[in-house]
Parts: sequence; structure tokens; C-alpha cells
Amino acid sequence: MMMRRGRPWRIARKKESGEGWVPHAVSAFGVAVSLGLVVVSALLNFRMGYRSADTEFDGLVYGAGAALGDGLKAISPFMAFWGFRQRDWMAVGWAMALFTALTSYSFTAALGFAAEHRAAKAALALGDIEHHQDARKEMDRVIARLDELGPQRTPGEVESAIDALMKKPVGRWTVADVSAKCTLNRISTRKACADIGALEGELARAREAVSLSRSAEILRRQLSKETAVAKSADPQVDALQRAAEVVYVAVSKDDISYVLSFLLALFIELGSGVGLYVATTPWRARGKDAGTPGNGGPGEVVALKALGEVEAYVLDQLDVDPAAEAAIGEIYLDYLVWCRVKGFSAYGRVEFGKKFAELAREAGMRHLLRNRSEVYQQVKLIGR
Repeated sequence: MMMRRGRPWRIARKKESGEGWVPHAVSAFGVAVSLGLVVVSALLNFRMGYRSADTEFDGLVYGAGAALGDGLKAISPFMAFWGFRQRDWMAVGWAMALFTALTSYSFTAALGFAAEHRAAKAALALGDIEHHQDARKEMDRVIARLDELGPQRTPGEVESAIDALMKKPVGRWTVADVSAKCTLNRISTRKACADIGALEGELARAREAVSLSRSAEILRRQLSKETAVAKSADPQVDALQRAAEVVYVAVSKDDISYVLSFLLALFIELGSGVGLYVATTPWRARGKDAGTPGNGGPGEVVALKALGEVEAYVLDQLDVDPAAEAAIGEIYLDYLVWCRVKGFSAYGRVEFGKKFAELAREAGMRHLLRNRSEVYQQVKLIGR
């Protein structure tokens, strides 16, 4: 039976290579999030560039240039990394210079917009708070005036009483006829007109009570809709200021607001600038770990190989034989031939021995020392 059909070797290969969907999923998620931050940063750059121009066309040109520069910023760490691997120090220097310049511009754009939006939001919240406070004060005034007025008859009831006195008979005429609706001072209508005057005062108070009641109802509805109005223009700033006071650190609200805007801008720029590079670390580490040192001189660039060369060799070249055995030196020589045929760079003798030993241990293969050399049992080279 060939070794590649053995289940222990497949398990060992999987554990050795460390392959799985989790690193790929995490990297893919990180790339997606980083690209989103790049888009956000590019939009902020576009708006900053657009605002700095005098005409519509110039604004579009400046904005597009600033947005494209943000994309170049995101790939600058990769350029620096590849330049370093190639020992191209000029490329490394220019990549870092580009990254620094583009990040500085993007950071100022993000910081400016963050500070502007926080200030605008705080002003809007402050306006809402002041409006709520004014409504509350007006509500208190209306209620106090209603309490002062006390219970009142309706205006209609008072008007009916006034009309009845006006129609009260005085000889062959009425109070209204004799006094010209209480505009003339007549002895016969003096008391009735005095009563009518009192009723007119009551009518004014009744009408005021009706108006105040309507105002109170409107204010009550308005305040019920504003139950979610914040007590502070910026609760986050207030909370941080109180936290600073706990540790006896005196800091103003303006300073805290600036720090928060700074952190937001830093978050966006770090995510958009180095997010892609960090998110792809597992993929780059995958290739780096598979690389093998070559035999060239200083500055040699070694081609990176996929993980699993030793495992692939085991599956291709070894077979299970209960009566056979093979020394590690013999196995390594066969591995070198296999690498030349396949076009791979071979691991060194010591590194190969470590990887092979781990695979053998996972597979439960027995081995022993003979003439200070490891000999593995129940395995043979295919074709020998």
C-alpha cells in the first residue's frame, strides 16, 4: 500500500501544514474591512481636495487626485516590503516617503472633518437642549399662571351673564339702551353696569385661562416628544472629563474633543494605510515559512515555496512495508532528487529531519538509532 493512502500520514500532513479555512477567512475579512476604510479615507480626501479649489472643475480634479493618492498609500507598505526583499533600498525609501506624505495629507483631511462634524453635532445638540429648556420654562410659567387664576367659568357662561344684565329692564327700556351699553353714567343703570364690569374682568380671565390651557397642552405634547433630548451637548466628552477628574487631571472639554477627533482620524488612517498589509500577514507568512535558504551569495533572493514540500514528498515517494526500514540519510538523498525533478528548493538536512520526525511521530512510525543515525521502520522508498 502506498503511503499517500495511509490515514495517519494524511492527519500528520494536515497538522504539519497548518492549513485550514480560519486563517483565510480572517484574512479575507480583514481585507474587506481595510478596503472599506480605504474608501472612507479616499472620500474624505476627495472632499478636502474639492473644497480647496475655486471652480467646480478644479475641485473635481483636486478631489480625484487626493482620492487616488489614498489608494497609493494603501499599497505603499507592500512596495516597501518587496523592495526590502529585493534589497532595492531606493524603492524602500520612496515607498516610505510616499506613505508618510500621503498619510499626512489624509490624516489632516480626516482630522479636519472629524473636528468639524463633532463641533456641528455638539452645536445642534446644544440648540436642542436650549430649546427644551425654554419649553420647560414656558411650561412652568403657564402652569403657575393657571394656578394663580384658579378655577374659571367658560367664556360662554360669562358672556351669557353679561348679556342677561344688558337686557335687564329699566322702565320701558333695558340697561343696554339707557346706558348705551354702559358707556353712559346713569343712576338707574350704575349698579348693573358695575356688575357687568366685574363680569368683563372675569371674561378676560376666562379667555386667558383657555389660552393658557391650550398652550400648556401644546407644550406638554412637545416635551413628551423630546424625552430623548440629551442633558449634554457631548456626553462622551463630559464622561471623559469626569473620568479625568477622578484621577485629579484637569483637562478642558475642548482638549478632550480634539483628542477624540484625533483618535478618529488616526483610526481611519491606520486602518486604510496599513490595514491591508496587516490583514494579509497570514498569506505572506504562509509563503515565507515555506521558503528555503539557497546556496547563492549575499543578497540572493530565494523563491518562496508553498507549505508542504516534505509532506508532498512523503506522499509521493514513501510506501508502507512492515518488513522494510529506511535511514534518514537515505530518505534525505531521495528527497533531494525529488526536489530537483519537481523544481523545488530543498530544505537543509537538519530542517528536513525535524519536519520528517514530526510527521513520523504524528503517524505513529517507530524509529531507532543505528550507527548514530535514525532509522525508520515499516517504510521504504518507492521503487527500491
